[in-house]
Amino acid sequence: MERGSCFVIDTNVLMSHPDVLTSLGPTTVLIPLEALHELDKLKSPRSRDDDVRSRQARDALRALKKLKKQGSLERGVTLPSGETVQWMTYDESDLAIVRSMLRAHVSNESDLRILATAYRVRRLYESVVLLTNDFGVQLAADLLRIKGEEWKVSRSEVYTGHREIIGSESAKQTIFEALSKGTASTVAKQPKPSMSPHETVSVTVGDETALGIVSADCAQILPLNPEALSSVMGITAKNREQQLALHLLLDPAIPVVTITGTAGTGKTLLTLSSGLHQVVHGRYAEVIVTRALEPIGRDPGSVPGDVTKKISPYMDCFEDNLAVIREMALSGRDLMNHYPSLQGRGRQSQRSKGQLNDMAAYSAPSSLVEVRKEPITYLRGRSIRSSFIVVDEAQNLTLKMIKTIITRAGEGSKVVLLGDLHQVDSPHGGVSPNANGLAVTIERFRTQELSGHITLKEGLRSPLASMAALLL
Repeated sequence: MERGSCFVIDTNVLMSHPDVLTSLGPTTVLIPLEALHELDKLKSPRSRDDDVRSRQARDALRALKKLKKQGSLERGVTLPSGETVQWMTYDESDLAIVRSMLRAHVSNESDLRILATAYRVRRLYESVVLLTNDFGVQLAADLLRIKGEEWKVSRSEVYTGHREIIGSESAKQTIFEALSKGTASTVAKQPKPSMSPHETVSVTVGDETALGIVSADCAQILPLNPEALSSVMGITAKNREQQLALHLLLDPAIPVVTITGTAGTGKTLLTLSSGLHQVVHGRYAEVIVTRALEPIGRDPGSVPGDVTKKISPYMDCFEDNLAVIREMALSGRDLMNHYPSLQGRGRQSQRSKGQLNDMAAYSAPSSLVEVRKEPITYLRGRSIRSSFIVVDEAQNLTLKMIKTIITRAGEGSKVVLLGDLHQVDSPHGGVSPNANGLAVTIERFRTQELSGHITLKEGLRSPLASMAALLL
Protein backbone atom coordinates (compact mmCIF):
# COMPACT_ATOMS: atom_id res chain seq x y z
CA MET A 1 0.00 0.00 0.00
CA GLU A 2 1.30 3.46 -0.92
CA ARG A 3 1.38 5.87 2.00
CA GLY A 4 -0.47 9.16 2.05
CA SER A 5 -3.81 10.28 0.67
CA CYS A 6 -5.23 10.67 -2.78
CA PHE A 7 -8.25 12.15 -4.52
CA VAL A 8 -10.30 10.48 -7.24
CA ILE A 9 -12.04 13.13 -9.40
CA ASP A 10 -15.52 12.52 -10.82
CA THR A 11 -16.48 13.82 -14.26
CA ASN A 12 -18.88 16.47 -12.94
CA VAL A 13 -16.12 18.06 -10.83
CA LEU A 14 -13.75 18.20 -13.81
CA MET A 15 -16.48 19.92 -15.82
CA SER A 16 -17.61 22.43 -13.21
CA HIS A 17 -14.14 23.29 -11.94
CA PRO A 18 -11.15 22.18 -14.07
CA ASP A 19 -8.90 24.12 -11.67
CA VAL A 20 -9.44 21.35 -9.11
CA LEU A 21 -6.41 19.61 -10.62
CA THR A 22 -4.18 22.41 -9.35
CA SER A 23 -6.09 23.31 -6.17
CA LEU A 24 -5.48 20.35 -3.85
CA GLY A 25 -1.85 20.92 -2.88
CA PRO A 26 0.80 18.24 -2.37
CA THR A 27 -1.17 15.03 -2.90
CA THR A 28 -2.00 12.44 -5.55
CA VAL A 29 -4.88 13.26 -7.90
CA LEU A 30 -6.29 10.32 -9.86
CA ILE A 31 -8.49 10.78 -12.92
CA PRO A 32 -10.61 7.74 -13.86
CA LEU A 33 -10.31 6.83 -17.54
CA GLU A 34 -14.11 6.57 -17.50
CA ALA A 35 -14.19 10.33 -16.86
CA LEU A 36 -12.25 10.87 -20.08
CA HIS A 37 -14.77 8.74 -21.97
CA GLU A 38 -17.66 10.76 -20.53
CA LEU A 39 -16.01 14.06 -21.43
CA ASP A 40 -15.46 12.85 -24.97
CA LYS A 41 -19.16 11.97 -25.30
CA LEU A 42 -20.31 15.31 -23.88
CA LYS A 43 -18.01 17.61 -25.86
CA SER A 44 -20.41 17.74 -28.85
CA PRO A 45 -23.84 19.20 -27.99
CA ARG A 46 -26.86 17.20 -29.13
CA SER A 47 -29.24 20.11 -28.62
CA ARG A 48 -29.23 23.79 -27.65
CA ASP A 49 -29.83 22.86 -24.01
CA ASP A 50 -26.60 20.80 -24.02
CA ASP A 51 -24.51 23.80 -25.05
CA VAL A 52 -23.32 24.71 -21.54
CA ARG A 53 -22.39 21.11 -20.69
CA SER A 54 -20.52 20.67 -23.96
CA ARG A 55 -18.50 23.83 -23.34
CA GLN A 56 -17.61 22.60 -19.87
CA ALA A 57 -16.56 19.22 -21.23
CA ARG A 58 -14.29 20.89 -23.78
CA ASP A 59 -12.80 23.12 -21.06
CA ALA A 60 -12.02 20.04 -18.96
CA LEU A 61 -10.44 18.27 -21.93
CA ARG A 62 -8.29 21.33 -22.64
CA ALA A 63 -7.09 21.33 -19.03
CA LEU A 64 -6.14 17.65 -19.33
CA LYS A 65 -4.41 18.27 -22.65
CA LYS A 66 -2.36 21.02 -21.04
CA LEU A 67 -1.26 18.60 -18.31
CA LYS A 68 -0.36 15.95 -20.88
CA LYS A 69 2.14 18.35 -22.45
CA GLN A 70 4.05 18.35 -19.16
CA GLY A 71 4.57 14.60 -19.07
CA SER A 72 2.94 11.19 -19.12
CA LEU A 73 -0.37 11.04 -17.27
CA GLU A 74 0.01 7.26 -17.18
CA ARG A 75 3.15 7.55 -15.03
CA GLY A 76 2.01 10.76 -13.31
CA VAL A 77 2.72 14.47 -13.80
CA THR A 78 3.95 16.46 -10.80
CA LEU A 79 2.79 20.08 -10.88
CA PRO A 80 4.51 23.16 -9.39
CA SER A 81 1.67 23.42 -6.86
CA GLY A 82 2.54 19.94 -5.54
CA GLU A 83 -0.15 17.71 -7.05
CA THR A 84 0.78 14.51 -8.87
CA VAL A 85 -1.91 13.90 -11.50
CA GLN A 86 -2.31 10.43 -12.99
CA TRP A 87 -4.78 8.30 -14.96
CA MET A 88 -6.38 5.39 -13.15
CA THR A 89 -8.73 2.64 -14.30
CA TYR A 90 -10.60 -0.21 -12.64
CA ASP A 91 -10.18 -3.99 -12.58
CA GLU A 92 -13.02 -6.11 -13.92
CA SER A 93 -13.09 -7.94 -10.60
CA ASP A 94 -13.56 -4.65 -8.76
CA LEU A 95 -16.35 -3.65 -11.15
CA ALA A 96 -18.11 -6.95 -10.51
CA ILE A 97 -17.91 -6.43 -6.74
CA VAL A 98 -19.19 -2.85 -6.99
CA ARG A 99 -22.07 -3.91 -9.25
CA SER A 100 -23.03 -6.59 -6.77
CA MET A 101 -22.94 -4.25 -3.78
CA LEU A 102 -24.68 -1.30 -5.45
CA ARG A 103 -27.13 -3.11 -7.73
CA ALA A 104 -30.12 -1.56 -5.98
CA HIS A 105 -28.60 1.91 -5.64
CA VAL A 106 -26.73 2.86 -8.82
CA SER A 107 -27.91 2.16 -12.35
CA ASN A 108 -25.65 4.50 -14.35
CA GLU A 109 -22.81 2.46 -15.87
CA SER A 110 -20.32 5.36 -15.90
CA ASP A 111 -20.96 6.01 -12.20
CA LEU A 112 -20.36 2.35 -11.44
CA ARG A 113 -17.05 2.37 -13.30
CA ILE A 114 -15.85 5.49 -11.52
CA LEU A 115 -16.86 3.96 -8.18
CA ALA A 116 -15.01 0.77 -9.16
CA THR A 117 -11.92 2.89 -9.86
CA ALA A 118 -12.14 4.43 -6.39
CA TYR A 119 -12.70 0.96 -4.92
CA ARG A 120 -9.47 -0.23 -6.51
CA VAL A 121 -7.58 2.85 -5.29
CA ARG A 122 -8.74 2.13 -1.74
CA ARG A 123 -6.38 -0.87 -1.70
CA LEU A 124 -3.44 1.27 -2.79
CA TYR A 125 -3.65 4.31 -0.52
CA GLU A 126 -4.25 4.83 3.19
CA SER A 127 -6.79 7.57 2.60
CA VAL A 128 -9.02 7.96 -0.46
CA VAL A 129 -11.51 10.75 -1.17
CA LEU A 130 -13.88 10.63 -4.14
CA LEU A 131 -14.65 14.21 -5.17
CA THR A 132 -18.09 14.28 -6.78
CA ASN A 133 -20.94 16.77 -6.96
CA ASP A 134 -23.44 13.93 -7.39
CA PHE A 135 -25.03 13.28 -4.00
CA GLY A 136 -26.16 9.82 -5.09
CA VAL A 137 -22.58 8.85 -5.93
CA GLN A 138 -21.45 10.23 -2.55
CA LEU A 139 -23.93 7.92 -0.80
CA ALA A 140 -22.83 4.97 -2.94
CA ALA A 141 -19.20 5.68 -2.01
CA ASP A 142 -20.14 5.53 1.67
CA LEU A 143 -21.55 2.03 1.11
CA LEU A 144 -18.15 1.06 -0.29
CA ARG A 145 -16.45 2.64 2.75
CA ILE A 146 -14.96 5.33 0.59
CA LYS A 147 -15.21 8.96 1.63
CA GLY A 148 -17.29 10.90 -0.91
CA GLU A 149 -17.14 14.70 -0.82
CA GLU A 150 -18.50 17.57 -2.84
CA TRP A 151 -15.89 19.89 -4.32
CA LYS A 152 -16.47 23.36 -2.98
CA VAL A 153 -14.64 26.45 -1.87
CA SER A 154 -15.47 27.35 1.70
CA ARG A 155 -16.89 30.82 2.31
CA SER A 156 -13.94 31.65 4.56
CA GLU A 157 -11.57 31.12 1.63
CA VAL A 158 -13.46 33.28 -0.85
CA TYR A 159 -11.64 36.53 -1.59
CA THR A 160 -13.65 39.43 -0.16
CA GLY A 161 -11.49 42.24 -1.51
CA HIS A 162 -11.12 43.79 1.95
CA ARG A 163 -8.95 43.40 5.01
CA GLU A 164 -8.58 45.00 8.41
CA ILE A 165 -5.08 46.34 9.00
CA ILE A 166 -3.45 44.68 11.99
CA GLY A 167 -0.08 45.32 13.58
CA SER A 168 1.51 47.47 16.24
CA GLU A 169 -0.38 50.49 17.50
CA SER A 170 2.33 52.82 16.24
CA ALA A 171 2.18 51.36 12.72
CA LYS A 172 -1.62 51.56 12.68
CA GLN A 173 -1.47 55.14 13.95
CA THR A 174 0.90 56.12 11.13
CA ILE A 175 -1.37 54.62 8.49
CA PHE A 176 -4.48 56.07 10.13
CA GLU A 177 -3.08 59.60 10.21
CA ALA A 178 -1.95 59.38 6.58
CA LEU A 179 -5.31 58.13 5.34
CA SER A 180 -7.27 60.59 7.46
CA LYS A 181 -5.71 63.53 5.62
CA GLY A 182 -7.52 62.40 2.48
CA THR A 183 -5.21 63.91 -0.11
CA ALA A 184 -4.00 62.15 -3.21
CA SER A 185 -0.37 62.70 -2.25
CA THR A 186 -0.80 61.05 1.14
CA VAL A 187 0.35 57.46 1.12
CA ALA A 188 1.35 54.89 3.68
CA LYS A 189 3.72 52.00 3.19
CA GLN A 190 2.13 48.59 2.91
CA PRO A 191 2.59 46.66 6.17
CA LYS A 192 1.86 43.22 4.73
CA PRO A 193 3.23 41.85 1.43
CA SER A 194 0.33 39.48 0.81
CA MET A 195 -2.09 42.22 -0.18
CA SER A 196 -3.66 42.25 -3.62
CA PRO A 197 -3.73 45.19 -6.07
CA HIS A 198 -6.63 47.56 -5.29
CA GLU A 199 -7.58 45.57 -2.20
CA THR A 200 -9.61 47.78 0.11
CA VAL A 201 -8.43 48.24 3.70
CA SER A 202 -9.62 49.72 6.95
CA VAL A 203 -7.55 50.69 9.99
CA THR A 204 -9.12 51.40 13.37
CA VAL A 205 -7.52 53.51 16.06
CA GLY A 206 -9.63 53.97 19.15
CA ASP A 207 -13.22 54.56 18.07
CA GLU A 208 -12.34 55.92 14.62
CA THR A 209 -11.76 54.06 11.35
CA ALA A 210 -9.97 55.24 8.22
CA LEU A 211 -10.45 53.63 4.82
CA GLY A 212 -7.90 53.15 2.05
CA ILE A 213 -7.00 51.10 -0.97
CA VAL A 214 -3.83 49.25 -1.91
CA SER A 215 -1.99 50.72 -4.89
CA ALA A 216 -1.66 48.78 -8.14
CA ASP A 217 1.93 47.80 -7.34
CA CYS A 218 1.00 46.82 -3.76
CA ALA A 219 3.64 49.20 -2.41
CA GLN A 220 1.35 51.80 -0.87
CA ILE A 221 -2.01 52.33 0.74
CA LEU A 222 -3.80 55.28 -0.78
CA PRO A 223 -6.72 57.34 0.55
CA LEU A 224 -10.11 56.98 -1.07
CA ASN A 225 -11.21 59.11 -3.99
CA PRO A 226 -13.14 62.09 -2.51
CA GLU A 227 -15.92 61.33 -5.02
CA ALA A 228 -16.58 58.08 -3.18
CA LEU A 229 -17.40 60.05 -0.05
CA SER A 230 -19.87 62.40 -1.72
CA SER A 231 -23.20 62.13 -3.49
CA VAL A 232 -23.15 60.43 -6.90
CA MET A 233 -26.25 61.21 -8.99
CA GLY A 234 -28.05 61.82 -5.71
CA ILE A 235 -26.93 58.48 -4.23
CA THR A 236 -24.71 58.51 -1.14
CA ALA A 237 -22.91 55.48 0.28
CA LYS A 238 -24.75 54.13 3.33
CA ASN A 239 -21.80 52.31 4.91
CA ARG A 240 -18.06 51.80 4.62
CA GLU A 241 -18.38 48.89 2.22
CA GLN A 242 -20.35 51.04 -0.21
CA GLN A 243 -17.77 53.83 0.06
CA LEU A 244 -15.06 51.35 -0.89
CA ALA A 245 -17.20 50.03 -3.75
CA LEU A 246 -17.73 53.57 -5.07
CA HIS A 247 -13.97 54.15 -5.13
CA LEU A 248 -13.47 51.08 -7.31
CA LEU A 249 -16.37 52.07 -9.57
CA LEU A 250 -15.19 55.67 -9.99
CA ASP A 251 -11.51 54.91 -10.67
CA PRO A 252 -10.89 54.82 -14.45
CA ALA A 253 -7.54 53.12 -13.79
CA ILE A 254 -9.42 49.97 -12.68
CA PRO A 255 -11.12 48.71 -15.86
CA VAL A 256 -12.48 45.49 -14.31
CA VAL A 257 -14.48 45.61 -11.07
CA THR A 258 -16.33 42.72 -9.44
CA ILE A 259 -18.90 43.31 -6.70
CA THR A 260 -20.65 40.51 -4.85
CA GLY A 261 -23.23 40.55 -2.11
CA THR A 262 -26.62 39.24 -1.15
CA ALA A 263 -29.87 40.78 -2.34
CA GLY A 264 -30.41 44.35 -1.20
CA THR A 265 -26.79 45.31 -0.51
CA GLY A 266 -26.87 48.03 -3.18
CA LYS A 267 -24.73 46.47 -5.90
CA THR A 268 -26.82 47.54 -8.89
CA LEU A 269 -27.87 50.93 -7.51
CA LEU A 270 -24.31 52.00 -6.72
CA THR A 271 -23.01 50.75 -10.05
CA LEU A 272 -25.66 52.47 -12.17
CA SER A 273 -25.35 55.77 -10.30
CA SER A 274 -21.56 55.78 -10.60
CA GLY A 275 -21.76 54.88 -14.27
CA LEU A 276 -24.24 57.66 -15.03
CA HIS A 277 -22.16 60.09 -12.97
CA GLN A 278 -19.11 59.35 -15.11
CA VAL A 279 -21.07 59.58 -18.36
CA VAL A 280 -22.30 63.08 -17.58
CA HIS A 281 -18.76 64.04 -16.59
CA GLY A 282 -17.41 62.81 -19.92
CA ARG A 283 -15.35 59.84 -18.73
CA TYR A 284 -17.49 57.42 -20.72
CA ALA A 285 -19.75 57.84 -23.70
CA GLU A 286 -22.51 55.55 -22.49
CA VAL A 287 -23.68 52.99 -19.95
CA ILE A 288 -24.38 49.53 -21.30
CA VAL A 289 -26.21 46.98 -19.14
CA THR A 290 -26.49 43.29 -19.78
CA ARG A 291 -27.52 40.24 -17.83
CA ALA A 292 -28.42 36.58 -18.17
CA LEU A 293 -32.01 36.14 -19.29
CA GLU A 294 -33.13 33.62 -16.70
CA PRO A 295 -36.77 33.52 -15.52
CA ILE A 296 -37.62 32.47 -11.98
CA GLY A 297 -39.74 29.33 -12.10
CA ARG A 298 -41.41 28.15 -15.27
CA ASP A 299 -40.64 30.17 -18.39
CA PRO A 300 -43.87 31.99 -19.39
CA GLY A 301 -42.86 31.79 -23.05
CA SER A 302 -41.81 34.28 -25.68
CA VAL A 303 -42.90 37.90 -25.38
CA PRO A 304 -44.33 39.34 -28.61
CA GLY A 305 -42.71 42.28 -30.33
CA ASP A 306 -39.22 43.35 -31.32
CA VAL A 307 -36.04 42.71 -29.33
CA THR A 308 -36.64 45.70 -27.06
CA LYS A 309 -40.08 44.42 -26.03
CA LYS A 310 -38.85 40.87 -25.61
CA ILE A 311 -36.13 41.88 -23.15
CA SER A 312 -38.27 44.45 -21.33
CA PRO A 313 -39.47 42.09 -18.55
CA TYR A 314 -35.87 41.27 -17.70
CA MET A 315 -34.88 44.95 -17.61
CA ASP A 316 -37.22 45.85 -14.77
CA CYS A 317 -34.41 45.30 -12.25
CA PHE A 318 -32.53 48.17 -13.86
CA GLU A 319 -35.63 50.32 -14.20
CA ASP A 320 -36.38 49.93 -10.49
CA ASN A 321 -32.92 51.24 -9.63
CA LEU A 322 -33.09 54.02 -12.20
CA ALA A 323 -36.35 55.17 -10.64
CA VAL A 324 -34.57 55.49 -7.29
CA ILE A 325 -31.69 57.40 -8.89
CA ARG A 326 -34.13 59.70 -10.67
CA GLU A 327 -35.98 60.41 -7.44
CA MET A 328 -32.82 61.02 -5.41
CA ALA A 329 -31.15 63.15 -8.08
CA LEU A 330 -34.16 65.42 -8.46
CA SER A 331 -35.09 65.76 -4.80
CA GLY A 332 -34.21 69.26 -3.70
CA ARG A 333 -31.70 70.04 -6.44
CA ASP A 334 -31.65 70.69 -10.15
CA LEU A 335 -29.74 68.16 -12.25
CA MET A 336 -28.46 70.80 -14.68
CA ASN A 337 -27.01 72.88 -11.86
CA HIS A 338 -25.57 69.83 -10.08
CA TYR A 339 -23.94 68.62 -13.31
CA PRO A 340 -23.06 71.80 -15.26
CA SER A 341 -20.91 69.71 -17.60
CA LEU A 342 -24.15 68.56 -19.22
CA GLN A 343 -24.44 71.95 -20.89
CA GLY A 344 -22.94 72.02 -24.36
CA ARG A 345 -22.22 68.29 -24.65
CA GLY A 346 -23.02 67.64 -28.30
CA ARG A 347 -26.37 66.00 -28.88
CA GLN A 348 -27.12 66.18 -25.16
CA SER A 349 -26.99 69.98 -25.27
CA GLN A 350 -29.98 69.92 -27.61
CA ARG A 351 -32.16 68.31 -25.02
CA SER A 352 -34.38 70.44 -22.89
CA LYS A 353 -33.72 70.92 -19.23
CA GLY A 354 -36.77 68.81 -18.49
CA GLN A 355 -35.41 66.01 -20.63
CA LEU A 356 -32.07 66.17 -18.86
CA ASN A 357 -33.84 65.88 -15.56
CA ASP A 358 -35.48 62.72 -16.85
CA MET A 359 -32.83 60.24 -15.74
CA ALA A 360 -34.12 57.72 -18.26
CA ALA A 361 -32.24 59.75 -20.86
CA TYR A 362 -29.03 58.63 -19.19
CA SER A 363 -29.99 55.17 -18.03
CA ALA A 364 -28.98 52.86 -20.85
CA PRO A 365 -30.65 53.36 -24.24
CA SER A 366 -32.52 50.24 -25.19
CA SER A 367 -30.69 50.11 -28.50
CA LEU A 368 -27.45 49.60 -26.57
CA VAL A 369 -28.68 47.04 -24.05
CA GLU A 370 -27.96 43.43 -24.86
CA VAL A 371 -30.08 41.17 -22.70
CA ARG A 372 -30.30 37.59 -23.76
CA LYS A 373 -30.23 34.19 -22.18
CA GLU A 374 -26.64 34.04 -23.37
CA PRO A 375 -25.65 37.68 -23.84
CA ILE A 376 -22.40 36.71 -25.57
CA THR A 377 -24.58 35.89 -28.58
CA TYR A 378 -25.04 39.62 -29.19
CA LEU A 379 -21.64 40.78 -27.94
CA ARG A 380 -19.40 38.32 -29.77
CA GLY A 381 -17.24 40.05 -32.35
CA ARG A 382 -17.92 43.56 -31.07
CA SER A 383 -15.37 46.07 -29.82
CA ILE A 384 -17.01 48.41 -27.31
CA ARG A 385 -15.05 51.60 -26.67
CA SER A 386 -15.45 54.32 -24.05
CA SER A 387 -18.34 52.55 -22.35
CA PHE A 388 -19.31 51.67 -18.79
CA ILE A 389 -20.43 48.04 -19.12
CA VAL A 390 -22.54 46.52 -16.34
CA VAL A 391 -23.05 42.75 -16.20
CA ASP A 392 -25.73 41.85 -13.63
CA GLU A 393 -26.46 38.36 -12.27
CA ALA A 394 -22.98 37.32 -13.40
CA GLN A 395 -23.05 34.30 -11.07
CA ASN A 396 -25.35 32.63 -13.61
CA LEU A 397 -22.76 32.91 -16.39
CA THR A 398 -20.02 30.45 -17.24
CA LEU A 399 -16.40 31.50 -17.36
CA LYS A 400 -16.42 31.42 -21.16
CA MET A 401 -19.39 33.79 -21.27
CA ILE A 402 -17.69 36.26 -18.96
CA LYS A 403 -14.46 35.96 -20.92
CA THR A 404 -16.31 36.86 -24.10
CA ILE A 405 -17.90 39.91 -22.44
CA ILE A 406 -14.67 41.24 -20.91
CA THR A 407 -12.73 40.76 -24.13
CA ARG A 408 -15.29 42.97 -25.92
CA ALA A 409 -14.11 45.96 -23.87
CA GLY A 410 -12.16 48.32 -26.10
CA GLU A 411 -10.03 51.34 -25.28
CA GLY A 412 -11.46 53.48 -22.49
CA SER A 413 -14.13 50.99 -21.38
CA LYS A 414 -14.83 49.63 -17.92
CA VAL A 415 -16.53 46.31 -17.11
CA VAL A 416 -18.38 45.80 -13.81
CA LEU A 417 -19.53 42.28 -12.87
CA LEU A 418 -22.27 42.04 -10.25
CA GLY A 419 -23.71 38.98 -8.55
CA ASP A 420 -24.52 36.92 -5.49
CA LEU A 421 -22.33 33.82 -5.42
CA HIS A 422 -24.86 31.99 -3.27
CA GLN A 423 -27.90 32.66 -5.47
CA VAL A 424 -27.15 30.62 -8.56
CA ASP A 425 -30.49 29.77 -10.18
CA SER A 426 -29.69 29.07 -13.81
CA PRO A 427 -32.12 26.33 -14.90
CA HIS A 428 -29.72 24.95 -17.50
CA GLY A 429 -27.01 23.75 -15.13
CA GLY A 430 -23.31 24.17 -15.71
CA VAL A 431 -22.84 26.66 -12.88
CA SER A 432 -22.95 26.29 -9.11
CA PRO A 433 -22.28 28.52 -6.09
CA ASN A 434 -18.72 27.24 -5.94
CA ALA A 435 -18.02 26.99 -9.65
CA ASN A 436 -19.33 29.78 -11.87
CA GLY A 437 -17.83 32.40 -14.12
CA LEU A 438 -18.01 35.20 -11.56
CA ALA A 439 -16.33 33.20 -8.78
CA VAL A 440 -13.49 32.07 -11.04
CA THR A 441 -13.02 35.60 -12.44
CA ILE A 442 -12.71 37.04 -8.94
CA GLU A 443 -10.07 34.50 -7.97
CA ARG A 444 -8.02 34.76 -11.15
CA PHE A 445 -8.09 38.57 -11.31
CA ARG A 446 -7.27 39.21 -7.65
CA THR A 447 -3.53 39.53 -8.39
CA GLN A 448 -3.95 41.71 -11.47
CA GLU A 449 -3.26 45.46 -11.47
CA LEU A 450 -6.27 46.20 -13.70
CA SER A 451 -8.95 44.82 -11.38
CA GLY A 452 -10.59 45.38 -8.04
CA HIS A 453 -13.13 43.46 -5.95
CA ILE A 454 -15.35 44.14 -2.96
CA THR A 455 -17.97 42.08 -1.14
CA LEU A 456 -20.98 43.96 0.24
CA LYS A 457 -22.39 42.32 3.36
CA GLU A 458 -24.95 44.68 4.85
CA GLY A 459 -28.44 44.39 3.39
CA LEU A 460 -30.19 47.75 3.05
CA ARG A 461 -33.28 47.01 0.96
CA SER A 462 -35.48 46.10 3.91
CA PRO A 463 -35.30 44.04 7.12
CA LEU A 464 -37.41 41.39 5.41
CA ALA A 465 -35.06 41.13 2.40
CA SER A 466 -32.03 40.89 4.70
CA MET A 467 -33.65 38.16 6.78
CA ALA A 468 -34.64 36.15 3.69
CA ALA A 469 -31.12 36.42 2.24
CA LEU A 470 -29.69 35.09 5.48
CA LEU A 471 -32.17 32.32 6.27
CA LEU A 472 -33.30 30.95 2.92
